[in-house]
Amino acid sequence: MQPQDGKEVSGDEANGSIYQGGESENMEEVSGESGSPSSGETDQGIEPEKNFFIIAGSFRHLQNASDLQDRLKARGYPAEILITENRMYRVSVSSYATKPEAEKALAGIKADRGLEASWLLSN
Repeated sequence: MQPQDGKEVSGDEANGSIYQGGESENMEEVSGESGSPSSGETDQGIEPEKNFFIIAGSFRHLQNASDLQDRLKARGYPAEILITENRMYRVSVSSYATKPEAEKALAGIKADRGLEASWLLSN
């Protein structure tokens, strides 16, 4: 499907499915919170570094990413926006410290309407 307003989409827009493409190198958080409802702090009160991100969408324009982030936060997800070195804005549904934890969460997130095309990114 052709991009609309700079966002890459596939499937039925009403369904909320979002296609994301591009490279996954050198991303940094630009807004939002990191963490997830299921992840907690360590005994010392320091949260482990989270290197696994469940991505719901990738956009050329920050406003499109912000809109998706707002919708995800309204649904209770700790969504954050990551930026790639080639200025793509990726929306992370949540992030995790370990791959098994992220893979388990991904299966549940993909069962949620509109997030079927979500995928796992390791940083």
